Amino acid sequence: MKRRSLVSALAIITLLAGALMAHGQQISQSTLTLYPSNQAGAALTSSYASWRVQSLTAVSAGSGSITLNTCFVGVGSNNRFAPFSSIFNLNTPLTIIDGANTETVTPTATQSPTPAAPSAVNPLQCGFTATFANSHSVGVTIASGDYGFMEAVNDSVALGSDYVIVDNYSGVVTSTITGATTTAAGGIIPNVIVEYRRAAGATNQPLYFGLRPTTLTLISAPSAPTVTGTSGSLTSGTYYGKVAYVDCLGGVSLASSDSTQVATTTGLIFTSPAATAGACGYLPYMTANGGSTGTEILAAASVTSSICTLTTLETVLPACAIGSSATVTAANPSSTAKPVAEGTAHTTFGFQPFSTPPLNFQTTYGPFGTVSTISSSSNSDLAQFYIPAGYFNYLGKGANICFTAASTNGATAVPTWNLNVTNQYGQTIGTVSSVTLATQTGAVTTTGCFKIVVAATGSSGTFWPGGSIVEAINSSSAAVAGVPVTTAVQPASNAPSLASGLWFSVNLAAGTANITSATVNQLTIEPITNN
Repeated sequence: MKRRSLVSALAIITLLAGALMAHGQQISQSTLTLYPSNQAGAALTSSYASWRVQSLTAVSAGSGSITLNTCFVGVGSNNRFAPFSSIFNLNTPLTIIDGANTETVTPTATQSPTPAAPSAVNPLQCGFTATFANSHSVGVTIASGDYGFMEAVNDSVALGSDYVIVDNYSGVVTSTITGATTTAAGGIIPNVIVEYRRAAGATNQPLYFGLRPTTLTLISAPSAPTVTGTSGSLTSGTYYGKVAYVDCLGGVSLASSDSTQVATTTGLIFTSPAATAGACGYLPYMTANGGSTGTEILAAASVTSSICTLTTLETVLPACAIGSSATVTAANPSSTAKPVAEGTAHTTFGFQPFSTPPLNFQTTYGPFGTVSTISSSSNSDLAQFYIPAGYFNYLGKGANICFTAASTNGATAVPTWNLNVTNQYGQTIGTVSSVTLATQTGAVTTTGCFKIVVAATGSSGTFWPGGSIVEAINSSSAAVAGVPVTTAVQPASNAPSLASGLWFSVNLAAGTANITSATVNQLTIEPITNN
């Protein structure tokens, strides 16, 4: 029975190869190899490592392009034929096998299969551009430069599984994973999880990897956009606009300065901000008709394809693709997000190890920007983070939101720390937990956790608050502590929908004296065990 199945599978592959050859598309011998099937929808790296193609053009040292003898390679489950350009993105190293001139390069561009000239060897033409250390003649072999790791990642994303397994047949080592090139141009899909089973040891416990920032450097605010008028159904009037970058994990930068005011119009067109390291998309903001500078809110409750071409490089927060203009012609926005007060968009990302499967969103932040002065009887957001739709929409789901902060209290400042939540940042804010501390004067360090457990799900989600916060005077270590003193579920008003994305903020309010130089240096989101 097994032999009959194997013969049948080989016959199918041979027929497919023959069909492609009949159309003039050459298939290398390696594409006829049966690869192991992917397990439960996960991509096995070993099934992406054995492909081979050959060059049809020579290339000199330096920047150059190579045309390939085939535009489709056999990878993944049951040797599925996939376009070279979709599997070998700008994040996939390729090894040029050429004797003493063998080298590994990372493409700077890939060419999708396009019709070739009638005199060409193949009816389809494809290839890639890279910077080569050596020259290479026609006919050199090109293979995976990382044992199929990034090929498996790219294909997993394309197929919607987002789970990659490094199995015992794979040559991938942990340094291959942590050293992977994950540029914004190549795409960084945040919900990819890598399970490393190879050499798991006597305990047979795998190691897990997820994408996280690899530097504390934040993306700077973009330059003011050019905004022009167009026809639409906005209230006829004058408008300002601004934009903010979105990184590949859904972090949002500080917003740009305001555009020049657009005179009497019923629609707006925003130019895209320039490409920059880490940016995978952007958000357009606009004022109401006749609004003043600095009063912009998001151009729609959620950015959709009716406004712009949506980015495919990140999936956490809907955003416009870099290079695509945004056109707003629908009714004036209402109750939509304000630009963030604290930037969370990072410039570089990479796979980092975890002992358990990581969450598919960023869980560690810091430091956030410093707020120079929180005036008496006022408050300010010191840290912000976004939780994707549905994560907390389960009864009993919980997390500890832990942070460390530095500030300087005026003589009668009474610090009150709040954990706020809303579906649209800056709009209809609800307070999940609040802790008021006794007065302490001078420079202080504050540390603690807000513990939140879901009490009600759905369109009016609430939490049981808990946790504790401690504040110590730096000069003497004298400390005070506080806990939430409510016995009721929160928020008491403006409860958010837990089925939608959630913006949380750590907010500090001052009593009857100013608080200065307030900074949240680190913040972590720690799921409560077994939820």
